[in-house]
Amino acid sequence: MLALLACDALRPKARTWLQDKLWSNRDRDQGAASLRQVLSQLRRDLGPNADILQIGRTRVALDPVRIDVIADPGNGRREFLEGMDVRDPEFESWLSSERSAFARPTPEPGGAVGSAAGRAADGALAAPGFAAPDRTRVVHLLAHTSRDGPERLFETLFIDCLERSLSETLVAEIYRHPPLVDQPAQIVVAVQAYMAGPGEIGLRLAVEEGATRRAVWSGRRIVRMNGAPPVDHLDILSFVTETTEAVADALVLRVRRQCETADAAVLGRIAVRKIFSMRPAEVAQADVLLAQAYALDPRAVFLAWRVQLRVIQRMERHIPEDDIEHDGLVRLISEALDLEPTNSLVLSAAANSMVLVEDDLPAGVDLARRSLALNTANPFAWDCLSIALLMDGKAEEAHRLQMRACTLAARSPIRHFWDMGACLTSVVTGRHDAALRLAQAASVMVPDFRPPLRYMAALHAARGEADRAATALERLGRAEADFSLDRMLEDRSYPVAALRRSGLLSNHRLRDLL
Repeated sequence: MLALLACDALRPKARTWLQDKLWSNRDRDQGAASLRQVLSQLRRDLGPNADILQIGRTRVALDPVRIDVIADPGNGRREFLEGMDVRDPEFESWLSSERSAFARPTPEPGGAVGSAAGRAADGALAAPGFAAPDRTRVVHLLAHTSRDGPERLFETLFIDCLERSLSETLVAEIYRHPPLVDQPAQIVVAVQAYMAGPGEIGLRLAVEEGATRRAVWSGRRIVRMNGAPPVDHLDILSFVTETTEAVADALVLRVRRQCETADAAVLGRIAVRKIFSMRPAEVAQADVLLAQAYALDPRAVFLAWRVQLRVIQRMERHIPEDDIEHDGLVRLISEALDLEPTNSLVLSAAANSMVLVEDDLPAGVDLARRSLALNTANPFAWDCLSIALLMDGKAEEAHRLQMRACTLAARSPIRHFWDMGACLTSVVTGRHDAALRLAQAASVMVPDFRPPLRYMAALHAARGEADRAATALERLGRAEADFSLDRMLEDRSYPVAALRRSGLLSNHRLRDLL
């Protein structure tokens, strides 16, 4: 039991997980009784240190502040938990996995430990089996035009905006001059503005990799001038978002090929994709990856993503509400803001937490506005302000901002997140046809994403499409184990506030499906 609790000590273990590891061959009631007996015995054996063992209704943990888990002093020459023999196939499977991780090469003492039994430090999980690579991730932003004029100014202003977005989201060093020497993980972004016709200006970007200048990605936009260089034009801001995604992917692929050990940038990028899969298990895995990334490279962006995923877990009820540690969430926000108080991604994550978890609408609106003032190309900033205003009763303004976020993220691989936000504001403002299209688009991208299915069910029912509504409810039942239509209709804590506000939950056609 101590081994199970100590490995990955920062993450409390579910009672059901512990039970399955040690008593998988017993029925549920017998296993639960055995678990209670062992925990009671363990608490007695700890004597005056009994409070190190933290036993909750659904979770069990060791107090990470009061324990250290030390890697084998033989540096992997001894077997992890040598001599332990528990005759349960689930435990043996876990033990085999841990022994495999423990056998990987480990860094020198003081670095990240080499097994899943990592040392917890300053609230961050040590990265098992990973060492920080001695490599620099570099992005060079190069303007093309040398002479003064509108093209040069446009390039400069665009690079200003792109630099902010890249610095907020990437683990990289960013320069505005050509490479002085070739470096292994190096990306060059060439920015070229040109006059495209009477009153129009174009912008072409090319992302190239390393010293070979291998082409990775390119794109262009043409917009009306209307006086000053249109760097605030929505198409140009969306170009910033698209370019940031392209550079992030190129950099991570480059680093991944170069590094045999794990890299914070790679772990962070994988984690973000897992968060917005919206699948409970993958969201939980993302939390571990982000903790590992932060242990390798303590950047506020990793803490911000951990805040965002906790908001998702809370709103989507991935885990019981009692299991979301309020103090831990506040600590993550505080540490992120201390590290990078002018990072718009950090501020937008904090704003979402204030609005959706802390129920502090004024603080959330203030943080959201500060986030947006810092970076108008950040779709999360528009989204969090939109949700805050929606909850403040300003539905039309919220819808306008949410549609702007959708436009900025039109080419994002996680566009379904903003499509669903626009679905909410569309429902509340009576744009039901648009809401249905947006929910369907989000559902196509992530079929088991729960919110679109809830809204599709209600919107199809309102249109008299009972079969389609029933299909959406059936899919929702498969994705959400404790779902029932009765709960959706009657439980005010169930996450369908926009449907409730719109009156769609009162529609007799939806209730007829009970």
